[in-house]
Amino acid sequence: MKVIRRTRRLRRNSAIRSMIIVEPAFSYLDVIQRAKSNFNIPLVAYNVSGEYSILKSAVKNGIINEDAIMESLISMKRAGADIIISYFAKDIVKKLQVYN
Repeated sequence: MKVIRRTRRLRRNSAIRSMIIVEPAFSYLDVIQRAKSNFNIPLVAYNVSGEYSILKSAVKNGIINEDAIMESLISMKRAGADIIISYFAKDIVKKLQVYN
């Protein structure tokens, strides 16, 4: 895969030292999985604003259930993300507080 080869080249040239950020995360779950299996540094999934807007709009219009938001973030973790950056952070914190 081209992105993995490019990342290897950048790492050899010391451009990537501390982490790899994949964005948009939801569209590149396969890249997250491959990067996680090829590199031994933290992998960040960045859930961009477009992904946020699409899911929020779909929930608002009754197209999908609100549980799809959590499922989308869990899919990033399952793909191998160590860290997830998301506009859903406040919503998820509120939801998790309800369970505690």
